[in-house]
Amino acid sequence: MLTANEQLFLELVNAARLDPLGEAARQGIDLNEGLAPGTIAQTPVQALAPNAQIQQAATDHGQWMLDTDTFSHDGAGGSSPGQRMAAAGYTFEGSWSWGENLALLRSTGTIDLESAIRSQHDGLYASPGHRGNLFAEHFRETGVSQKSGIFTQDGEDRNASVITHKFGLSGSDVFLTGVIYNDINFDAFYSVGEGREAFQVSAAGTSTATWAAGGYSLALEGSPAVSVTLGNPGNGISLTVDMSQGNVKLDLVNGERILTSGNVVLGEGALDVEMLGAVDNSVTGNVLDNLFYVGRGDNVLSGGGGTDRVVFTGQRSDFDITETGNGQVIVTDLRSGPEGDGINTLTDIAFLDFTDLTLSLLPDPADILLSGQLIAGNAPLPADIMLLFTLSDGSEQTIGTNANGAFDLTLPAGLTGHIDLAPGAASPQAADVGDALDILRLAVGLEPSFGPATPHDLIAADVDLSGQVSVNDALSVLRAAVGLEVQGASPGDYVLLDPNQSFDGLNVGAVTYDQGVDLNHFLAGGTLDLQVITLGDLGATNAV
Repeated sequence: MLTANEQLFLELVNAARLDPLGEAARQGIDLNEGLAPGTIAQTPVQALAPNAQIQQAATDHGQWMLDTDTFSHDGAGGSSPGQRMAAAGYTFEGSWSWGENLALLRSTGTIDLESAIRSQHDGLYASPGHRGNLFAEHFRETGVSQKSGIFTQDGEDRNASVITHKFGLSGSDVFLTGVIYNDINFDAFYSVGEGREAFQVSAAGTSTATWAAGGYSLALEGSPAVSVTLGNPGNGISLTVDMSQGNVKLDLVNGERILTSGNVVLGEGALDVEMLGAVDNSVTGNVLDNLFYVGRGDNVLSGGGGTDRVVFTGQRSDFDITETGNGQVIVTDLRSGPEGDGINTLTDIAFLDFTDLTLSLLPDPADILLSGQLIAGNAPLPADIMLLFTLSDGSEQTIGTNANGAFDLTLPAGLTGHIDLAPGAASPQAADVGDALDILRLAVGLEPSFGPATPHDLIAADVDLSGQVSVNDALSVLRAAVGLEVQGASPGDYVLLDPNQSFDGLNVGAVTYDQGVDLNHFLAGGTLDLQVITLGDLGATNAV
C-alpha cells in the first residue's frame, strides 16, 4: 500500500483534519482565506483511511501524468477522477462522493522526496480549492501517490515530485485506521523509517497487519463499543473504541502509548493514552497507573482505578481548576488560541502534571508512624545513635535508636521529610592499618586483600568524601590507626544510605551516592531498612 513518504503525507493530512485551527496557525493562513466565510468549519473532521482501490487509482494517474508530461485532473482517455477510481475497483454505492488534489514540484536540482512531501502538503493547504477538499467532512477514504522522475513542461526537463491525493465516500462502513511506529527521533510525530510492518490489529472479529510503512485500515460497522486488540491476541493491548461517530484514528507509539481520535475504554495491557488533535474525547482508564496526555479538545477522563495522572502542555498558572463537589475536577485552559488544552473534566485522577509542577488531587494524608532499622552488616551498632529528621516545613527533630538500631518517628500530615545521621555519629571501633592498605590497593588499581570490592567498600574507602578513592584516603586511615591527627577526612564516621538506591557506575574514580533517605506518606505501613557504613572500614565489617 502506501510508501513511507505517502504515509507521512497522510499523517500530515489527518493531523490537519483533526485540528483545523492548529493547522491554520501552523500555516499562517486562515481556514477560509479565499473561500466564502464558513466554507471550512473550525471543528475537527474524521481521519481518512487508506483504500487499496483508491490508492491504485492515485498511483496509476500519478504515473500517467509523469509519463505523458501532463498535469491535469483529466486522465488517460479523458477519464475523470471518479471514473479512474471505479476502473480500479472502487464501488460507489449509497451516499457517495469523490475528490482529487494534485501537486507538482519541479526543480533543476535533486529533489529530497521526503521534504517534497511536506512542501507539497503545505502548497495544497495554501490553495483555497484544494484546502476545501482537505477539510471536507464527508470523505472517509483516501489514496496517496508520490511519483518522481523527469517532467517536461514548456520544453524544459526538470526533476519532479508528483502528488496525487484522492478522496472517497461510499456505503456505510466506517474505518479504524492509523499507524504503528517507534518514535526514533523523539519528535512526537510519524517520520519516514519509523513504521512497524506486519503488526497485527484486530477489531470486531476481523484483523489486518500493518503495511511496510506502518499504516493500516479496517472497515467496520458504526458501533459504539468495538473491541480492539493492538498486537497478537493474548499478549496485545486491548481497548474498546466508539465507532458510532465515524472513522477513528488509533495509533500505537513505541509499543505502549495509544493515540486516539475517538472515545475509548482502556483494557488489558493499555497504559498510556494521548488524545489526538482538537477532538472532544471521552477516555476511561483501567486498573493500571494510567497516563492521560490531553489534546486540544474538551475531554472527559476517568481514571477507572490505579494511581492515574493527566499530563498538560502548560504551566499551572495557565489553568483554572475547579472541584465540583461530586468527585469531579474541571481543569480549564486559560490560554487563548489553538495551543490550549481545552476543558478537561476529570474523575478518579490522582495527579495533574503541568510543565512546571505536579499537583496532587489525593486527600490530605493523616499523620503516619514510620518504624525503621539501621543495618550494619556483621558488626552490631551501639545504642543511641542519633538521627536527624528534617521536615519539609524546615523543622528538625533528633531521634535516637535503641540497642538494636531500631527507631520510630511520626511524619505529620501534608509534609515530607529527610532522615540522616546527626553530625558526629561515629563508630567506637578504631581505624585499622589493614584497611589503610586495602584502600591504598584500591587507589592504585589493585583488589583489596579480601577480594573484589563491593560498592559499599568503595563508599567506605572514600573517607574524605571527595568522590574518589585516592592515596590520601589511605594515608588518612593510616594516621588514624596509629593515633595521629587527621585533617580533611573522617575515618570512623558513619554514613547512612537507602539500601535500594542504585550503585550502577560506582567505581574508584566516581564514588557518588545519596546520603540519607527521603520520606513521604507513600511509605505508610512499611519498615525503613537503612544501611550504615563506617568510613575507613572495608571488608564487610560494617559495610555489607
